[in-house]
Amino acid sequence: MEYKTGFGFLKFSLLLELLRDPNIAVRDTTAWTIGRIFEFVSQAVMNDELLRAIGQALVNGLGDVPRVATNICWVNKQKFNKFNRISFVSFYF
Repeated sequence: MEYKTGFGFLKFSLLLELLRDPNIAVRDTTAWTIGRIFEFVSQAVMNDELLRAIGQALVNGLGDVPRVATNICWVNKQKFNKFNRISFVSFYF
């Protein structure tokens, strides 16, 4: 799955595969990276299919070791913060 956006090609399939890597540090860093994407370039993931794939990967990662699960919870926080702001703005403006 490769997704085209205004920011170029983002290879989320690689990131989602890395969330299943056997190395804890790789999974931890990947979850953090996805969170940063939501924080700074959330427009890059405004795609229903991509959001479903990310959501499924994040749900699966909640059962991971605490270090990884913590970053996955942070990703969800970033995701909900961005979409909450978007919903608020589109509702009122």
